[in-house]
Amino acid sequence: MILHPTVVIGLGSTGKQVVAGVEKYLYEVLNGESLDLFRFLVFETAVNQAEQNVVPGIWRTKPVDIKVQDVGHAFHNMTTVLKDDFAWCPAGMHIDGPGAGNKRAGGRLMLLSNMARIATIISSAISEVQSAAVDDKTASRLNQLLMQRSARTSQDLLPAV
Repeated sequence: MILHPTVVIGLGSTGKQVVAGVEKYLYEVLNGESLDLFRFLVFETAVNQAEQNVVPGIWRTKPVDIKVQDVGHAFHNMTTVLKDDFAWCPAGMHIDGPGAGNKRAGGRLMLLSNMARIATIISSAISEVQSAAVDDKTASRLNQLLMQRSARTSQDLLPAV
């Protein structure tokens, strides 16, 4: 068995639910242990609503707020940069309510408007899990968890770098 350094990314409310499910599974498999080998990221436009319906004690990932407050300004910026490639977003789009207002184009606009920050967050998470994969403490802790479950331990739990 080889465990790979993993970054799980969720977008929006559905992505939040998927990440929560993966996180819950690992929480149960690892007896509540949080390993640096895994990172969970959620990019959400409705952060206040993102914490509803989550299993208490398991949800550890805090959503990153990508809500754009001034949709008109964001639309103008994206049109200036992307020109015709941004034609999928309707001009004058108005978003009511939390998040992207259940408008797919609104969610895309907010995602693209925050892309530089999102790329930085993802790059950082990748670096962190890669560092954990080469850290002897990670392999040692994994073997301890396997022994607690009476499972076979291995020196080759993590991929060779």
